[in-house]
Amino acid sequence: MNTLIVCATKEQDPIKTLLYESLKPLKEMGIKFHAEFYTSNSKGLSKVYNDTIYVDTSKKGTVYDCYMFVHDDVYIDDAFVFDKIEDSFQEYDILGVAGASNPEIKSPALWHLMTKKE
Repeated sequence: MNTLIVCATKEQDPIKTLLYESLKPLKEMGIKFHAEFYTSNSKGLSKVYNDTIYVDTSKKGTVYDCYMFVHDDVYIDDAFVFDKIEDSFQEYDILGVAGASNPEIKSPALWHLMTKKE
């Protein structure tokens, strides 16, 4: 699966992001993906994400099988994440992940019940 990870960050150097830190070992393991970091970003995320899709398909001629739009503070700690995503595309056309910074894990572990309501 030809995957592009897109990250917009206010950081000047992507190395300073958790996402970059988490992708480095995956690359070293030989897992294939492409990553684009839009550094010193001041645009809205939707603008960056939509521009990325438009530019890739209309100007570069590159079309990816999977576009992952990921915040810079996300740490991917799963060497099989791309396999799991590819498997999920057998059933779904669009995937999404939601999370919380301080979840309260209870049974059943349902994300919308694990976050504090503010």
